[in-house]
Parts: sequence; structure tokens; C-alpha cells
Amino acid sequence: MRPAIGAQQRIAKILEKKSPDEAIKDSEEFLAKFKNEPLVARAVCDQIKDIYRSAKRVADAYTKLDKISEQYRGTAHIRLAAYTTSLQLALAEKDYLRANTTAQTLLHDPEKDRLPGVSYIAIGTALLKTERCQEARNIFEKLVSQTNEDIRVILFAQLGLAQACVGLKDFDAAQKALAQVTAADPSNQDAILIQARIFEGKGDGKPLEDKETNWRAFDSYKKLLSSKRSDIATEAAYRAGKMAYTAKLYGEAAALFTRLVFASGPMADEGMYLLGRCQEELKNYEAARRSYQMYLARFPNGKFVKEAQERMKALPAPATTH
Repeated sequence: MRPAIGAQQRIAKILEKKSPDEAIKDSEEFLAKFKNEPLVARAVCDQIKDIYRSAKRVADAYTKLDKISEQYRGTAHIRLAAYTTSLQLALAEKDYLRANTTAQTLLHDPEKDRLPGVSYIAIGTALLKTERCQEARNIFEKLVSQTNEDIRVILFAQLGLAQACVGLKDFDAAQKALAQVTAADPSNQDAILIQARIFEGKGDGKPLEDKETNWRAFDSYKKLLSSKRSDIATEAAYRAGKMAYTAKLYGEAAALFTRLVFASGPMADEGMYLLGRCQEELKNYEAARRSYQMYLARFPNGKFVKEAQERMKALPAPATTH
């Protein structure tokens, strides 16, 4: 039996152990035994990440992966597997500062021109998260050009390339990159979201009624509201809400922004503030007051704190009952 195949069976047994520390110890021993197998290195690093993350010990995962990268510094495939897994973990935890630092480590590694496809995907994703769209585009274009890569990796790269091109407002290039993905998987929700962003971009930011592409974007976003993926549903609600708000459809915009009440991140930050603005426009001042109070509680360091405080002070005094 090839070690790479046996690795999957042995790792499954490791998972049966109750103690995460015992599972980690066995994983490290297994890695040492099969250190010459790249697939084993990737599987073990992934397993270490998952064990620690399940145990809510993310900091320990970073420490262990750093240790592995140092311990096997002279073994490129293990070093790269550890760096890449650490980067994937940072992305999953939305620690984009750490993700960017680890991405730069990979980009300056001696093997930077021969990284595995999954490493390039993680690097490109980190660059997108920090709005470095041109650098991300370069990474994804390089990966797409590699004809010996797994088709699944290529499709991920095409998605990333399309997203980078949208960020650069090169919508024709984005559409071209997206074509292969939609042909292979018409129901791919990432692709549907990017397509909606292309429609919106081609609408030039004009009111909904002025551009057919805007309505197509708006309808596409609304279809994604029921997505089981919270990241997709959140972004769709935010972008559709912004379009409705710009079109002065305040009731519809408020309903969309309400979906962001329990979300986090920059889109929820802005969306919750705009919820209060919508309620002001609808003259529902007490609802607006509650929304601003909720915004300030949820985002004490948010982008719109000053504006929310000022608008809340300017609201009409609550009606008194006698």
C-alpha cells in the first residue's frame, strides 16, 4: 500500500482518540515516519489544524504549525504544507493580518515559483481579503496558466481571478474568467455572486431603473439570500440592500439590512448603520433610535460610530404619554 493511501486510514484512527494532545502527538509521529510523502505532509498538517480548531485552541494550532515549518525547514513540501495550512486557518478565522503575513512568507520562500496549487489559492484569497486585487490577479493568472494542475484547483483559480478583476473594475475579464466555472457548475454560488457583481459593475452605479444590468444584479443577489452559506447570504443582503437604498426603496433596503443584525465584519458594520438611516427616511424614528443603539453596542469601534451618535441625537424626542 502506498504511504499516501495508508495515511488517510491511519489519520482516521488518530481521530478516534479522545485527547487532542494524543492525536497531535500521533500525527507528528506519523509525519516523521512518512516525511518524504508530500500528500502525507498536507494531510497531517490539515488534521493538526482541524484537531486544534475543534478543541477551540486556534493559538496552539498556529504554534504547532510554526514548529513544524521550523523543524522541517530543509524539507520543502513539509515546510510549504505547514505555511499553507497556517494561512488557510488564518483565513477561516478571518485573521487577515496574520493571513497576509503568512502569504508574504510563502511569496518569499525559495520555492515561491513552484508552490502547490492550494498554496497559490490561499495566497490569492489573502490578497483579495486585503483588497490587493492586482497582486491577487497576478497570482491567479499564473495558476490558471499551469496546464498540469488539477481541474478543481484551476476552477478555484478562475473564481479568484474573476473576483480580482471585479475589484479592478475589469468586468469583461471577470466575465471571461467566470465562464469556465459556470460551464462546469452552473449552480456554484460563488460564481452566481460574482456574476451579480459583474452585472452591478456594468450598471455604473446608476439607479436601478436606469440600467437593466442593475435589475439583473439585484435579482441575483436576492436569490442568494436563502443560501446555506452565511458568507454568501450576508454579502448578497448587503449588496442588494445598498442597491435598494441608493434607489430610495427604503422599506426593501431596511428588510435586507435587518438580515445583517447578527453578522460581523465591514458589510454588517455599514449595513446596520444604514438600517437606521432607512428607518429615518421611513419616519420610523423609534426604530431608527433602536437601530443606532444596537449599532453602537455591536460596533463600538465601527466606521460609522460618529455618524450614528450624531443622527441619534438629532432624532425627534420620544413621544410622551399622559
